Amino acid sequence: MKLILWLVVILLVGCNEESPKATKTSASTISGDVRVFDKVLTLSKTGQAKTLRVYLPPGYDASDKHYPVLYMHDGQNLFDKATAYIEEWQVDEQLNRLAQSGEMGLIVVGIDHAGPDRINELSPWEHAEHGKGWGEAYTDFIVHQVKPWVDSQFRTRAQAESTAIMGSSLGGLATQYAIHQYPEVFSKAAVFSPSFWYAPAVFAHAQVHPLTDRHRVYYLAGGEEGGDIPALTEKMARQQRQVTSVVLETKIVPGGEHNEALWRTHFTEAVLWLFK
Repeated sequence: MKLILWLVVILLVGCNEESPKATKTSASTISGDVRVFDKVLTLSKTGQAKTLRVYLPPGYDASDKHYPVLYMHDGQNLFDKATAYIEEWQVDEQLNRLAQSGEMGLIVVGIDHAGPDRINELSPWEHAEHGKGWGEAYTDFIVHQVKPWVDSQFRTRAQAESTAIMGSSLGGLATQYAIHQYPEVFSKAAVFSPSFWYAPAVFAHAQVHPLTDRHRVYYLAGGEEGGDIPALTEKMARQQRQVTSVVLETKIVPGGEHNEALWRTHFTEAVLWLFK
């Protein structure tokens, strides 16, 4: 019964993660250079115009330097509490600190989720009860529309070795799919609290599309997450080690829950590990 209740909760949260209404009064918490491109590209599968939120490192405009790029799902939740569903990741604050300390500079591209269609968009596999499987089209959109646009607009290092993808929950499922579907585009992935329970076919997909020692994948789950998330995360990591030569890091956090507090706490560590 506890597991069933957990599944209901996570599905309801995903289905109702709509952009905040115009009446929301939270003050913006953006720090540094985050540029919002409203409905700049259209996902052909759904006809939805997608908003991109692009973080640029300090000093970007004053230099001619090129930067690695991290693509992230659920863009509304990354930089600004005013647009986040509940809490934000504080990606901008964390990357500002890394840049100012000289550890790294990074461009982050946040792709806004589809509100009530988020659950359909992020899973590549249809669920008989809970959602459609638009994730393949969404991943194609990132690779064939978003990335070329970003590479044309900003000074990026466009090669796979400088391109990563990251997401949590259903975004973790989408991230796992993306690096296996397009290993020539993404060489790095951070898979946080992945909803592998939602689409068990992800395990077979990972076997059919194995990674190599040129790829790095960081897995994170909280010990108090439901839906068998910790167990399935460890299962995927074991499978990866058995059938591929991918470089892995797996962290199960005691007491960690399915929320932004867990994800933002481990964001910096994951980014530094991916790009080291």
